[in-house]
Amino acid sequence: MQIKKHITPINLNLRYDCIYYFPSRTDRSLNTKMMEAVEGWRCSFYPEMTLFKNYPKVKFQYVPEEDLSKLYNTASGDDENGEYARHLLQEICGNEDGGVLVARLYSNNSGDDVELFVSSDLLSECDYVNRVLDDFALELAKENFERITGKSYSSYKAYEDNNRGGSSTDFITIDSRKYQQESRYESRIEQQLREKTSKLSSLSEYNSMEDILKDLKKLCSEIEDGKKLLKRHKIVVEYSTDTMDYEIYVIINKDKRIRCVFERGIIGKVFYIFFLRHPKGGTLTDLSRCVDELLKIYERFDLTGDDEKIDRRKPIENMLFKDPMNQYRSNVKTTFKEIFGSAIVSDYCININKSQMSIPLDRKYVDLGGFDE
Repeated sequence: MQIKKHITPINLNLRYDCIYYFPSRTDRSLNTKMMEAVEGWRCSFYPEMTLFKNYPKVKFQYVPEEDLSKLYNTASGDDENGEYARHLLQEICGNEDGGVLVARLYSNNSGDDVELFVSSDLLSECDYVNRVLDDFALELAKENFERITGKSYSSYKAYEDNNRGGSSTDFITIDSRKYQQESRYESRIEQQLREKTSKLSSLSEYNSMEDILKDLKKLCSEIEDGKKLLKRHKIVVEYSTDTMDYEIYVIINKDKRIRCVFERGIIGKVFYIFFLRHPKGGTLTDLSRCVDELLKIYERFDLTGDDEKIDRRKPIENMLFKDPMNQYRSNVKTTFKEIFGSAIVSDYCININKSQMSIPLDRKYVDLGGFDE
């Protein structure tokens, strides 16, 4: 996707906090996906532009096709209105036949000129609408950040990361619970599920009720899995400049990751990191011999809210000797069931076999960062 800036004297009364989609006159599939995204897409990151007082979250709006059609009809005329409409279309769509994202850039200038942020080349990316919107929103945030604060976004980000001990990355981060709530079917997966659904209805005429029930349960499971990750992805432990603490992430791609939310908080992360450090796993007895190692992991986290009078070994000892171990394992499973499909989710969980607990995930999918020491 390419993004260009246009300056126009035509004021469309576009909001600063909104991304607009001007529909394509030829690509109906792209228009349909963009229309669906109005309900499904939410800006999934909190850019530093929000440091500007009361700057709202970015929203997405679909420009009605009827409005654009009227504009094209007006542009075909030879009168003054036709010239105005052609100028307007040129400013918005350029040489594209519609199907573009447009946003108004923030400006302190009180003059008549309006600066627009305009995308192109969406046609080849119509299967990744949420990704396209995320990318566009992030670039818009960077541009507006520099306009609002007067600082270079890249230099500000590098400065903040260096001072917080984090890495200079522009990941879009989603919490695991939010990922489950907002995930959408890929077009390829949805098409496969629809084909299976149609075949099931034709087979049911000849199958027994027991077979129909079995097929339905299998299909329901596949539909539920369809929104989740169906391939293995890397687990990374690293410092977060958002939470100011160490977090466990599932890396989706070079731009997007999922922050694993454990119900047990820091102790839950300590429990999980311990087993990532020990591929062969161990029994509860083995674990109880590793209080010092667990304490060392625990103390890497931000414990500033702890009462200094309380022995920090206490949470570790409670986990080992008082709290039900199955509860910790269950919490881990709940977290990863929100992310991965049923065929591979067990690879990321703490499984137990003859009292031996372990995470079976191939260690090529694990990056423990400083916790590997």
